[in-house]
Amino acid sequence: MPFPSDISLSSNAKYFGIIDPKKAYNLNWDVVWSFTYALTGTQHGFSSFLTTSPTITGGLPGQYLGSDNQNMILSIGFDSTGYFALSSPLRPGIPLSSTIPNSIIVRDSNDSVIFNKSLSSLDTSFILSSSVKTYQTLRFRYSNAGRKLSIDFKKSNNKYSTLTSLNITSLNITDNLTAYPGFSFCSPISGLNIEPSSMFIQNFHTQGNILSPTYETLEMIPLTGNILNNFTTISGITAVPII
Repeated sequence: MPFPSDISLSSNAKYFGIIDPKKAYNLNWDVVWSFTYALTGTQHGFSSFLTTSPTITGGLPGQYLGSDNQNMILSIGFDSTGYFALSSPLRPGIPLSSTIPNSIIVRDSNDSVIFNKSLSSLDTSFILSSSVKTYQTLRFRYSNAGRKLSIDFKKSNNKYSTLTSLNITSLNITDNLTAYPGFSFCSPISGLNIEPSSMFIQNFHTQGNILSPTYETLEMIPLTGNILNNFTTISGITAVPII
């Protein structure tokens, strides 16, 4: 199947994605997922996401980074070109002149860009890729029933540091909506004569709740009150001021 005309990739381009289809987490509860990766090369990008589909067959490579806009709840792109934020006939976005190299981009369930910042402006100790294979760990925390996303990375002291945390108001979460955490990678992003980068991933871990929320409706008992109209006058009482 041919790609859309805005995807320009050579035959040796690399792109793949993974989803664990065994756990469909209810999005009314917190969902946490993480993985450890190493990335070497010059032009590349990867995304991590929550999708309602247990497969990734609908995703597109190139600047789409494997994103399937029909089923995505939330997608977070790490992109050496910044093209994951580009507008196209398939989704909204920003013009080419506004893209930010080596950036992190977040798209909501409407595929709208809700966050687009350079990685160096968030934390200079986080490195997207390196010349030698160096593993890093990323953790994603979806919380507050879809109203907050936090992205952390593990520093050299084995403690997590928050790369960014943002409030989200554009996710429509229903009681029975479930989703799967996933990951996708593409290199290069755009170009016919660019050597593909190498991606190594391990320890893909997910955590959440597969149960739907339960509710209990309590009957409201209206408050009552009485107006006091009867008063008793007490005489013979004096007060001495405290000096």
